[in-house]
Amino acid sequence: MTRVAIVTGAAKGIGRAVAHQLASEGWQIVCADIDQDENEITAAGTNGHAVACDIGKQSDVNALVQEVVDR
Repeated sequence: MTRVAIVTGAAKGIGRAVAHQLASEGWQIVCADIDQDENEITAAGTNGHAVACDIGKQSDVNALVQEVVDR
């Protein structure tokens, strides 16, 4: 069973720390953030995928969840 986590705010701060911890534990990480330039989870080649998402916009959140389900 594959464990998948959507981490919002994954580009910086607490979100980044959570994404790194989960990736180190073998989780597949979906890094959701407005600022994709800061996303180092996917750049480091870990179990991650970056998605541009503004969680203040319902349409972005719906698209994020749909992309995760589709993958």
